[in-house]
Amino acid sequence: MNYFTVLWNLLLPMLLLFTLVAKRRLAFLNKEGYDRFGRNKLFAPLLKWEIIKDKAMAIRNNVEPYENAYNEIQETVQRQDDLRQVLTALPGAAKIQVDKEKERLIEARRIAISEKGPYVKVRFSSENE
Repeated sequence: MNYFTVLWNLLLPMLLLFTLVAKRRLAFLNKEGYDRFGRNKLFAPLLKWEIIKDKAMAIRNNVEPYENAYNEIQETVQRQDDLRQVLTALPGAAKIQVDKEKERLIEARRIAISEKGPYVKVRFSSENE
């Protein structure tokens, strides 16, 4: 079998297809209302509203995970910025809080010791009687 014959048999369907497309395009050449590819310049596809709505819903459903991921990333960045602001303000506030707590504990200890004195005296006096 000849190689040129095999090659011709493979290329012939493609050549026929190209000639058909070329003939169609030439038929519309310089015709009013058509572009050079044979498409109507005023062409609007006649799709029913439900089909367009279904396509829009499919696109929305496909895009929704990406939108949620983007929103989560934005929220994370915002939370990190808020956390940085809190952490910069935290050392001063934490020192004040620790100092106040220390003062409160010292005062509570002083009060407990001062109240313990009369209780111990009353207990010793009641045990001695």
